[in-house]
Amino acid sequence: MPSAQRDLARITLVVLAIGGLLATSLWILMPFLPALIWAIMIVVATWPLLLWLQKRLWKRRWLAVTAVMIALVIVFMLPFWLAISAIVSNADEIAGWAKSLSTLQLPQPPDWIRRIPLIGEKGYVRWLELTAFGPEELASLATPYAQEAMRWFAAEVGSFGLMAVQVPLTLIIASVLYVWGESSAEGARVSRASAGPRS
Repeated sequence: MPSAQRDLARITLVVLAIGGLLATSLWILMPFLPALIWAIMIVVATWPLLLWLQKRLWKRRWLAVTAVMIALVIVFMLPFWLAISAIVSNADEIAGWAKSLSTLQLPQPPDWIRRIPLIGEKGYVRWLELTAFGPEELASLATPYAQEAMRWFAAEVGSFGLMAVQVPLTLIIASVLYVWGESSAEGARVSRASAGPRS
């Protein structure tokens, strides 16, 4: 009976240790999972293109992988770089807009606003009310919206920072999958065959 209790305790500790190792491994892999998932989707979608290029590039896998990776860098990194450069080049203009709120004065509303169905008359009256405010009152009205816009901008810059890490990581994983994809699939097929039929 004591040996059975020792075996039960040993089994419980082994299960807890394995569960802890699995949980820790998943926790460590969590930052890399989006890049891994994206890389797998990209490789699966472009695998026929890789094989087509390999046939035309003297059956050299490394040439085909290089060509596909150059195309992926252009498709993924170029828009990202253009967005970052647009934000950086317009930073002074964005700051100027924020400063111009204190001197903002609305013009009189145009007459065509009244002809907009359902909201035209209300919009015209509201615009007239806003033209009566001075720059300070308009700035105090616009401040919550400006703060919300700045929060959105900060969140977008943060997501750009995350993308700056995830996109290169995705491309690196994709290149590894391109090079070793067939041998990995063959290894998985062999291990399934050696496991035998499921009961």
